[in-house]
This record gives sequence, structure tokens and C-alpha cells, in this order.
Amino acid sequence: MPKTLLLWDLDGTLYPDTPQIKQIFESAVCNALRETVHPQLSDHDALHLIKTSRKLFGDSLTGLAKKGFDLGKIHEAHHRHLDHRPIARNDSLAAALANAEKDGIRHAILTHGHSDWAKRVLQQVGIDSFFDDAHIISTEKIDFLKKQNGPDAFERALNILGHTATETIMIEDAVKNLLHPHRMGMGTILIDPKAAYSHATKPDYVGILSPDATQALQVLRQNNYMIAPAAQTIATARP
Repeated sequence: MPKTLLLWDLDGTLYPDTPQIKQIFESAVCNALRETVHPQLSDHDALHLIKTSRKLFGDSLTGLAKKGFDLGKIHEAHHRHLDHRPIARNDSLAAALANAEKDGIRHAILTHGHSDWAKRVLQQVGIDSFFDDAHIISTEKIDFLKKQNGPDAFERALNILGHTATETIMIEDAVKNLLHPHRMGMGTILIDPKAAYSHATKPDYVGILSPDATQALQVLRQNNYMIAPAAQTIATARP
């Protein structure tokens, strides 16, 4: 059946991840940990805490929360220290989002980031008009549930948005975050700019591969917002 909601990830999906962006995120988390954990914390020690948390728990901050630090304060400080200015405007993406909206498609965001960061990014990219506050489901709004850990984050988001899984397509750049949407009945699109996967190697729970969000929207529009077999869509989504 045709879908009526496109549920977007933010970072790395609606704008490209670059070495400069990675550096901005690292610098911001170091500053945030000095603000919330210890003012004399070195960059080396701050990054060690983050890397240890990722290794043990699959994300940057859960390890600190388990040590008793306030996850909400660290999360807010991290995103407040992020600099959105190096992110480029994308008029082609804005046009593609507008076309989908004309076709009756709604757009929403489900992100592990903070809502303030999401709003700044959307404005910087030039697509903020497609996502009002009610359609930005940031992690602090759903008790920091992680997309990779189970269906709960998606169920909470869909409940807030008033949509069902079968009406929805989840668009992500992290392949691990697409398993549970697929199991719930969502269509799935992996934004894969480095072509890490092909039709032969992609997981079965990935419906469409696309190098960027704009081309993903073009493929969806051609297919009437239905997820066609991946072998039929990759040629369109990739040169």
C-alpha cells in the first residue's frame, strides 16, 4: 500500500556526514562533559569515556548515565555546543520534500539528537518549513529510547504522530536502526553515500538503498511511495 508518512533520521540522513562534522561533534561532546562531568576533563579522557560507552552500550552517553551523571543535562549541553554553520543549504532537497508534500505525504523526524539542534540544522539546510515542532521527535521527548535497541522508540514516535507502522517509511543512514521498523511493518530506506552495500549484500530488512535523501525522494515518487523490490530501485537511486 502507498505510504503517507516519511519518518526521517536527522544527522547523516538529511545532511551529509563529513570529517568536519565529525570533528564538530567530538569537540562539542568534550566541552559538554567539561560542563557537566568535570571542568578539568581533557579531550583525551572525555573521548575515552564516550568510546567506552559506545563499546559497552552501543551509544555515547548511556555509560555516563549508568555512572550517575544526568543524561538530560549532558545531552542538552552536547547539542548546544554543536556548530551548525558548516552544514550546507540544500535547495534540491527542499524541492523534493515539497513535491512529496504536494503528493499528500507528511514528513517527521525521529532523532537521537536534541530538538534545538534539529531545528537549527533544518533551518540551516533550508527545510525547516516541512517540520514543525510537533513533527520533530527528539530523543529527550521519548525518554532517550534508542532506535537500535527495539521497537519502543518507533512506537512512541508513531503514537505522538498519529500514524501506524504500515503507513510509514523510515529513512536512516544507520543500518542497525532499520531492523525494528522493518519488523513493525514500515518501509525502510538506507541512505548509503559511500555505497557500503549493494543489492547482493544489503540486509533483507533494507528496502531501498540511496546515496542521499533527495534521490530517495525521487525514487519514492516514481514508485507512488511504495517500497518496490530493491533490485528495481537501486539502479534509479544510484548512477
